[in-house]
Amino acid sequence: MPSREELQSHPVTTLKKEISKTNIKGYSKMKKPEIVELMLKNKSRFHHIKMAEKKPKEEKPKPKPAPKEEKPKPKAKAKAKEEKPLLDLSKLKIKENTLNYINNNVEIIASLLDNEFYLDIFTSKSDEDEPRAPRGEANMVLCEIIKHLLKDKSKYGLDKKSKFTLEAGEIEGTKNFNQQKLNKYYMTLGFKKDKKESDETDSTIFSQPISGFIKNCMKFDKDVLSGKKPKPKLPDIDKIENTIIDQIKSSVVKSGYAVDNIYDLLNLGDFKKPQRERALKIIQKIIKTTKTETRFPEVDVKKRLKL
Repeated sequence: MPSREELQSHPVTTLKKEISKTNIKGYSKMKKPEIVELMLKNKSRFHHIKMAEKKPKEEKPKPKPAPKEEKPKPKAKAKAKEEKPLLDLSKLKIKENTLNYINNNVEIIASLLDNEFYLDIFTSKSDEDEPRAPRGEANMVLCEIIKHLLKDKSKYGLDKKSKFTLEAGEIEGTKNFNQQKLNKYYMTLGFKKDKKESDETDSTIFSQPISGFIKNCMKFDKDVLSGKKPKPKLPDIDKIENTIIDQIKSSVVKSGYAVDNIYDLLNLGDFKKPQRERALKIIQKIIKTTKTETRFPEVDVKKRLKL
């Protein structure tokens, strides 16, 4: 039987994935401690869970330059094959308001709540030993699933005005996880941070109407990804990055300039220079307020922010 320590060694997304395989309900919006307590009460169903192993970082060998080859003569164009639909409905299982889909290493698990689609698990690499699904495929499959659910409101209880909610968190096995980059990615898809839900669940929760998500589905179109169609206009990246910094700054003020906020700001090294300079000023204010100059030397802070 798994112990508390063994359960706590896994990300909450992994624990939710395990619960979804049982008939236990009502866990979607639980915090990790609540999830752990729920699983401990049902130990017999999770006897296979062991302590999570930390995978050592693999050093990728440098690729050797490919030898120059003579260009082959162009072949006659073959007749275009009919493409199979990306969404395989035979793999889509919906039972007792829980949706499961696994195909071609794409895995999607969601809860169909009262007028809300809550995305629990979403990955294009369900099996770490198998190749990742082709670029954009997981996103396109998710779009097709949403469209499929909208066809029958009486059955699934969803329409375009319904809420689409997800938790932006780390998935077990993710390398070089960066919360700020993930937040920025969801914001480019029209999601906004749900402050009330985030505070209540102690997680980073994003939401938007389903209609907004459907509009963004074009970004995953195969022809757009291959360059055959023009890319749709994305929100101004400066605006997105400033919004993320505004959210962190608000948290800094509410916490009374707690030192822990510095680490969130130090992760913004990939932002544009004006936004990194904003982050530096906030860090300097925290250091001055908490008198932690020796703990966070300005030279090291600037180096982390690439300034």
